[in-house]
Amino acid sequence: MSYSSDPQDAALIEQLKNERIEELIPDDVPERSKNKRPQFVILAGQPGTGKTTTQQAVIRALGDASVATYDGDDNAKIHPRHDEIMRNGGLAGHSNVEQKLPPDLQEELLGHLRGDTGGPKYDVVASHPLVGQEHADYWLNGFRDRGYETTAVFVATHESNSALGIAHRYQKGRDDPSKEYGRWVGPHSHDAAYGNNPRIAHELESTGEVDHIYVTNRDGVVLYENHRNPDGSMRNGLGAREAIIEERNRTPTPEEIARFDATVAYMRSTDPAVRTEPVDEMVKMAVDYAEQDHRELRRNGIPAAAPGPSRSIGTALQEQFQDAAAAPEPAKAGEVSRAMRIAQGGQVPSGSSRAVRLAQSGQSASGPSRATRIAQRGQHPSGTGSSNFGRTPGPSSDSRDGGDRGIEF
Repeated sequence: MSYSSDPQDAALIEQLKNERIEELIPDDVPERSKNKRPQFVILAGQPGTGKTTTQQAVIRALGDASVATYDGDDNAKIHPRHDEIMRNGGLAGHSNVEQKLPPDLQEELLGHLRGDTGGPKYDVVASHPLVGQEHADYWLNGFRDRGYETTAVFVATHESNSALGIAHRYQKGRDDPSKEYGRWVGPHSHDAAYGNNPRIAHELESTGEVDHIYVTNRDGVVLYENHRNPDGSMRNGLGAREAIIEERNRTPTPEEIARFDATVAYMRSTDPAVRTEPVDEMVKMAVDYAEQDHRELRRNGIPAAAPGPSRSIGTALQEQFQDAAAAPEPAKAGEVSRAMRIAQGGQVPSGSSRAVRLAQSGQSASGPSRATRIAQRGQHPSGTGSSNFGRTPGPSSDSRDGGDRGIEF
């Protein structure tokens, strides 16, 4: 059934869409000086990397009175049978709901935030995996062309962490008796974003498509930042791509290892107090592959450099929004990070994984990634209703929203 084939559903969707608009519109109208531009912040990173958590931290830091927060995943909730479809659809639940929504829903919602309908231009914080360059162009050009100052924040982590994060998010929802459903992300969306994000970050930083760029870890600590000068040049040498790669290849800390292992233990638990149904075989495979990759990272990861002063992305954006100096003075001799040294020298980090080297060079892997092999190897288990698993739609540049339809966050 498509969106338009059920008049009753369509009417309810229109009503709930208006409620979604009201939910998105901040309580206060922004007040700006004549020369101050509205702000747009996009949080990027492969699915499961922690964008939603970082987004919440940013909103808490900036205050939500006049800042709009947009998460495209929440749009699915305007379907009147959202919960039913999610429960019955299993792994394909979220995709099934999305296909029943108006195709221009996102563009309409964003239009109310960026002044397309004649209202004020609100400051906006959004999240998207930026699976392809067309998605980055859609988001950043769409706001920049309307007079916004643009910021991209890339949340970086190794693929084992994000793969486990996807599985854990899905299973935690399934185990919740008040929900009994979770949001699954297919391996193709994850792999495409993971492979393309370093290149996209470099493209944004080097071409002037973004005014400010940050790289953070999953805890929201700023690892790298750069800002565009009034003449269009960047304040520092280009290093966003290298900072993402460095964080991905960093040896995990004991605390991170303990957290990862605890999550794996939860996912493999057979305690009836934890869950009353078996874990989907596809989810189990995702956990298995994530654990293998994480153990390899523990053995072959690159030791982290000595930590410098910790600065959260919330603090950095507070300063930026307040027209304060958005970045500290260039580091003194001996304090330049390894990522910056790599960026300045144009080198590839030693010990970079095959996936990282391919991401830097823009090549495609000669063989499928672990996440893709899950889709290729897995047979759809009976009873889950996930008939389209393993066939996640690829990004398309044909639609007005940059091909977001079918893109999983």
